Amino acid sequence: LFFEQLNRKQQVARAWEMASNMNTIQYYDNFLRNYPFSVHSDIAQEKRDELLEAKLWKTALRNNTVEDYLAYLNNAPLQDKADEAKENILNIESSEEATWADAIANDHPAFYLHYKTHFDNATKIELANQGIINYLKSPIDEDGQPIDLDDISEEDEEDMLFQDSIQFDTQTKYLTYQAFHQLQ
Repeated sequence: LFFEQLNRKQQVARAWEMASNMNTIQYYDNFLRNYPFSVHSDIAQEKRDELLEAKLWKTALRNNTVEDYLAYLNNAPLQDKADEAKENILNIESSEEATWADAIANDHPAFYLHYKTHFDNATKIELANQGIINYLKSPIDEDGQPIDLDDISEEDEEDMLFQDSIQFDTQTKYLTYQAFHQLQ
């Protein structure tokens, strides 16, 4: 029993020495997984958390994307830079280019309206207005997505309750648009 305990202590000491010398998240994770109740486990957890925090923050700064700052906020154990991450997210999202790119990519009145309420580029505001009008004028499919009028054949038109429902669907979209506008 004595030799088993001595052997176990030596294994823990070797594993701890290896983890602290390598000083990587992987080695600390391995140490914590294999020896969760050792005298070194608290220090191993602290070192691992510091390394993970630094890695996530470095990635967020390097890429400077909302996704990477959110990854930091969701996964960083210490949250040392949480306020700075949130500020950087707001700066990215409030840039005109990013807001316009979101509007174009999503092609939805909410995104166009968001652009219109925050920026004053006359050309893009006209395009945003046209995007809103096009969305509100078009009929919608069973999933609530707009259907391009050019994509509807005469057979489809006869099969759809298109004529009866277009007025209702357009009014519903218009009310959604107005509600969003009021909330903004």
